[in-house]
Amino acid sequence: MHIYVATQLLLVVLATVSAVSAHIKIAYPALRGPNVAANQPMFCGGYNNTGTRVPFPLSNGFVLFLTGHPTWTVGIQISTAQDPSSFTDFHTSNGSDQLAVPYFSGQGPQRCIPVNVTALGLPGVGDGSNVTLQFVEDATDGYLYQCMDLTLSSTFMIPSDVQCTNITALPSSTTSSGSSPTSTSQGSGTLGSVQISAFLGFSALVLFLSNLL
Repeated sequence: MHIYVATQLLLVVLATVSAVSAHIKIAYPALRGPNVAANQPMFCGGYNNTGTRVPFPLSNGFVLFLTGHPTWTVGIQISTAQDPSSFTDFHTSNGSDQLAVPYFSGQGPQRCIPVNVTALGLPGVGDGSNVTLQFVEDATDGYLYQCMDLTLSSTFMIPSDVQCTNITALPSSTTSSGSSPTSTSQGSGTLGSVQISAFLGFSALVLFLSNLL
C-alpha cells in the first residue's frame, strides 16, 4: 500500500517537473545567442548585449516559434536602440511596451507569427535600419524571453527552406505600443523559483521512497 501511494505521488511530481520545464524555441530568425533553457526567464534569454545582426524583411517577415506549453500568451517587442541591453530599451517614451506584435493567446506547440515592421510606422525605421525583436511568452510558470538582432531589408527574402506553417491571423487594428498581460519589468526569476520548488519536492519524495524500500 505504501509503495502504491508513493508511486502515485511520484507520478504527480514528475508531471509537475515536466510542466515547469517547458520552454520555447525560436526556429526563425536567428537568436542573439545560443538557446539556453535555464536562461529564458532572463532579459533576452540571458544575453544583455547585441549579437550578430541578421537580415530580415522590412515587411512580410515572420517569427517561427515552438513551445512546450499547451496554452500560452505571446507578444513581440521591438527596439530601435543600437545595443538594447535592458527591458526599458523596448519601451515607448511613456513606459509601455513597444510592440511589433500585440500580445495574444493561443494553443499548440508551433506557431508562425507575421511581423510587418513597415506597418508599425516607427520614426526613422526603414530599409537598412537595425532593430531588435524580443519574443515574450507568458506561460503558466512565468515569463520567458528570447531576442533577435536584425537589419531590415526591403529586398531580403526569407529562405525557402524556412516553412511558415500554422500562421497566426493578427488583429487588423494593431498599434506599435501597448501593455503586456502583466508587467514585464520584473522579467526574471519566476520560472526559476518554480523549477527549484519542484526539484526540492522531487528530492523529498525520492528520500521518502528510499525509506519505504
